[in-house]
Amino acid sequence: MAFILIVPPMGNEIITKSDMRIIAARSQSQKAFEAVGIIRDSHHPVLGGICFLDDKEVAEHLKVTRRTVQNYRDRGILSYYMICGKCLYPEHEIQQMLDENFHPAYYD
Repeated sequence: MAFILIVPPMGNEIITKSDMRIIAARSQSQKAFEAVGIIRDSHHPVLGGICFLDDKEVAEHLKVTRRTVQNYRDRGILSYYMICGKCLYPEHEIQQMLDENFHPAYYD
């Protein structure tokens, strides 16, 4: 991402919000905020070397509903931690479940 240096005006020049320098600065700020949002949304805190996902994130990864995630949990398909009513799923357990249920393609 390239940033443009905004040079202070010379003399008594008045800069308005329609000035190209202001428009460019706003555009760059918006891009930076969007990048921070993407990083924030995709960041999973690591605790003890383990990344945890909540039910919404698990549902998004598996392309199922949150109710299906709850069903998997109730049936013992997914391991989870329950902390103050919040379910947290170890990310590596989700990957392990997918690996165990993988059926490779075969040719006749």
